Amino acid sequence: ILLDLGYKVESLQTEFKNSSHYKKFLGYLSDLKDHPQMVGFATESLKILDCGKTEDFSKLLASFERELDIPYDPSVEWEVLHQDTPKEIKRIPMSICLEDIRSLYNIGSIFRACEAFGLSKVYLVGISATPDHPRLKKTALGSSEHIEWEYFETIEDAHKKWKSTGLDIIALETFKEQSSLNDFQFAKPAVALFGNERYGLSQKALKMCDHFLKIPLSGYKNSLNVSQAVSIFAYQASQQLSDSTLES
Repeated sequence: ILLDLGYKVESLQTEFKNSSHYKKFLGYLSDLKDHPQMVGFATESLKILDCGKTEDFSKLLASFERELDIPYDPSVEWEVLHQDTPKEIKRIPMSICLEDIRSLYNIGSIFRACEAFGLSKVYLVGISATPDHPRLKKTALGSSEHIEWEYFETIEDAHKKWKSTGLDIIALETFKEQSSLNDFQFAKPAVALFGNERYGLSQKALKMCDHFLKIPLSGYKNSLNVSQAVSIFAYQASQQLSDSTLES
């Protein structure tokens, strides 16, 4: 049955045979021979590949990883099975500032979200790592090459630049008196500040802000992971500003 599984994959489109996906599959196939439920799992894998679609191969790899108990490394992802489409991108007049973000994984994810939703720039402050860090490069998956970024040692240094260019400064926090992101109208180019995963924005940063927003939540927990919060904010901003006449 393992041979049948190997032959089935061989019959898929040739793009797989020259990819690292296929090399991983061969390694997993070797490990599968000692799997306690090898027959049942291999049979299910054949069903996954029955229709012969290219996207089914990634499903197979994911199921192998789960069944063979291969530890998940958040700094590494499966390569995308398609190429990004070159296109002319109109950036929206919204930037993000990350003050003292500790996690490289969070920063990389934030770069991906900001680039994907067409934001203009990412500002990095304090201990927040820059895209030069090798581990951040892995989680950003090349997105930092397609969006501007700038590093400041202190929030005061960043603030001087923002005020000189007339940006509105928005804080995303969990205060009771904040306005809902859903109700807020962006009236001018802005930068949205997100703080440390544990401690939030510094008092210095909060005193600089023109607006205070919160993402409305209906569950028991009143906060999100910072990369999730940025993704939601970036999507909301992109929906409102995609046709904006405001200049970045």
